[in-house]
Amino acid sequence: MLGMFRTATPVQARLLAPKGTAALGLLISEVSNGVAKGHLLTDAPEPLAVLIWTMLHGISMAHLQFGAGQGPLTLLPREDRVAWLLDQVLPVAP
Repeated sequence: MLGMFRTATPVQARLLAPKGTAALGLLISEVSNGVAKGHLLTDAPEPLAVLIWTMLHGISMAHLQFGAGQGPLTLLPREDRVAWLLDQVLPVAP
């Protein structure tokens, strides 16, 4: 089976590593805090955190696969691609 940019990982190795689990938990906590404080507008903080986490994972994998100056990342603004993408998807309170 092929992934988007490379061969897919075998099923046995598809468990989230402990550090990945901790990072996702921290992101869910921060998104939930942002919602509680009125900074983010969503009624689904956990799915939003997973969306952000998978988006960042995709950016990281594309960067590893192609490098900064090649591939699909060249279509994004160069100065701060992560901040630009987050600005596009985060429902920020006015």
